[in-house]
Amino acid sequence: MSRRGVILGCSLATLLLSGCFDVHQVDPGPSVLDDFDDGDFNPTDPNFGAWFCSSYNQAGSNYSCDHAAGDESLYALVLQATLVDPMDGLQQNGGAELGTVAASPEDFTAFTEIGFQAKVDLDPIPSGATLDVEIACSTAEEEDGTVPGNLYVVSGVAFQPVWTSFNMTFTNFGPPPWLAEPIKGGTAGCLRRADAIRFSFDPDLPDGQTESFTLSIDDITLQ
Repeated sequence: MSRRGVILGCSLATLLLSGCFDVHQVDPGPSVLDDFDDGDFNPTDPNFGAWFCSSYNQAGSNYSCDHAAGDESLYALVLQATLVDPMDGLQQNGGAELGTVAASPEDFTAFTEIGFQAKVDLDPIPSGATLDVEIACSTAEEEDGTVPGNLYVVSGVAFQPVWTSFNMTFTNFGPPPWLAEPIKGGTAGCLRRADAIRFSFDPDLPDGQTESFTLSIDDITLQ
């Protein structure tokens, strides 16, 4: 966040009696969504519900959420999953994710970026594997005025098999490529009605293949 200006207040009387004074507007610093150090599944922001894990695109149901030691912290949130691409002649692009859903939309345009730590335990890591951060906005409208309920903006990170810190600027987020109708107001229109955060991993499974991995997330902040 940009440093706020300093307002100097001084009058002749206060100069003679007690001197000038500085009036500072203090930057409150980052807003912590969750650091997981309490060992539960409830984010620090009480508007967001308990963390969950799930799979998508026919990837199967062999996944679990848990806690483990973070990078120099008591706990991190951990997703362990074994994914299957069914042998049907098609690559399903199946994956698994960690997420939390808000009780009511929040305006994320007050922030410029989302920060977090992550690592993916998978050896070897396929060249086409992706780790995406998705900010959902289920009440946002498309340009034609419809509210499909599944809108989100997304951006990917160059993940590693070791703990890595990320600061993702919201200007680099955008709608997924499958979206036929633009989101009304673009990325900002979605961020203004943010109501879910998801960390999604797609190991780029070939048709008929199986893969296991562990995704660890820690210290999620908005700033």
